[in-house]
Amino acid sequence: MLSKFKFVPAVFMVFSLSFGSVSGQEKDSPRRFKNEFSVSTSSLALSNLSLRYYRAIGQSYRFKVGLINISGGYHQTDPVNMLTYKSKDIYLSTGVAVGFEKRKYMTDRFEMTVGMDLQMTYNYINHHTDNPSLSPDLKDNKDIKYSSGIGFVLGGYYHFGEHFSLGFELNPKVLYFSENYKDQLNNNSYKTTGFDYSLTNNNILLGVKYIW
Repeated sequence: MLSKFKFVPAVFMVFSLSFGSVSGQEKDSPRRFKNEFSVSTSSLALSNLSLRYYRAIGQSYRFKVGLINISGGYHQTDPVNMLTYKSKDIYLSTGVAVGFEKRKYMTDRFEMTVGMDLQMTYNYINHHTDNPSLSPDLKDNKDIKYSSGIGFVLGGYYHFGEHFSLGFELNPKVLYFSENYKDQLNNNSYKTTGFDYSLTNNNILLGVKYIW
C-alpha cells in the first residue's frame, strides 16, 4: 500500500511543474464572466459523468461544486432452460465534490487550469435472482462502497465563441474507502476499509463548459 502513495508526491510535482513552467507566458484574461457550468465524461457513452458549477473569485481563481462519478446501469438475464432463473443486476454511482481551481490564459482562447477538491462518492451494486427455492432474504447480493478524499485537476480548455469552451482534464485522486459486501446465499459477508489512489482512463475527462 505504501508503494502506491509514492506516486502521489509525483502527481503534485508534475502538476506544479506543468503549471509553473508556463507562468511566464500567462496572458491577462480576455473574459470577465463570473459563472461557468461544465459537463464532462470519460467516455462517449456518457459513463462517469460529472456536472460542475464554477464561480469566479477575482481574475484567476474559481470556486467549484458539483456532482461527480455519475453512472448507473440495469441488466436483466432471462432463463434459457428449466435449470436457470431470471436475474437482475443494478449498478449506481454518484458523488459530490467541492474545491478551487486557478486559471491561466496562454493565448486569447486557450487556458490552463490546476486545482484540487474534497470528494465523497457512493457506489451500489445489487445482484438479484428469482430462484423460487430461495427465501426472499437470500436472493440478493449487495456491495456498497463509500469513499472520501482529495482529488486533483490539471487541464486545458479552448474557447470558441464568447460562451463555450471545450477541453480535457486529468483527475487523479487519493481516497479512503469503506466497503460492505453481503452474499446471503453463501453466507459470505465482509467489511473492508483502506486507502487507494486512482489514475486510470476513467480519470481523463473530456468536457464542455457554458460561461456567462
